Amino acid sequence: MSDLHSLFGGLSLALFSQMAEHGSSGRCLPYPFTAAVGSARRGEGRTFVAEGLALHAASLSPHRMMLVDGNSARSHLTGRYGGQGEPGLFDFLRGSDAVPRLLTSPLPNLSIVGSGNLPDPTLLYRQDGLKRFLTWAGERANAIIIDMPSFETDALPIVAAVDRVLLVVDATTTSRQAAKAALARIPKSKSWGVVLNRCPSHGLAAVT
Repeated sequence: MSDLHSLFGGLSLALFSQMAEHGSSGRCLPYPFTAAVGSARRGEGRTFVAEGLALHAASLSPHRMMLVDGNSARSHLTGRYGGQGEPGLFDFLRGSDAVPRLLTSPLPNLSIVGSGNLPDPTLLYRQDGLKRFLTWAGERANAIIIDMPSFETDALPIVAAVDRVLLVVDATTTSRQAAKAALARIPKSKSWGVVLNRCPSHGLAAVT
């Protein structure tokens, strides 16, 4: 078994366990289980981990998964799944009538919501905006994984809105001080742990 397969398998099982505790594994709820994947800085592999977790979890279970591109600065997921020009998260937060388009993925039980048109990070701070979005998403998924901005930009509104936060740290470039500072901004009750990226020995490794 490859290190990647082992890592995402372990994260998926942890996700299913938390979904069961949350009560969202059997049916869609107004507030599904929500997790965000963040990083101290840009370029640490956050999007790769968020996408890998969503794909792996969807491949292992019949649960309806949703992967959301919440990164206004670098909407890599939106481009990868053909969401350019399509309504997405930030259109919804803007309060327009546009309903986010569910982009297709390789798996029938995984849908993608892109960042949308003219992503504006200030929209994340609008009162009840993310809560309304999660209510909408809860009608369509058992679990939502958000690729959120790094902690050097606009991560905190998403941290406040979700159930758990997984932190990705680049083992080759991110200082221990920067990683600790990012962890300190995640409430202990919401911390899912840390994934070390670009480890010399393993490439990716989960740290609890």
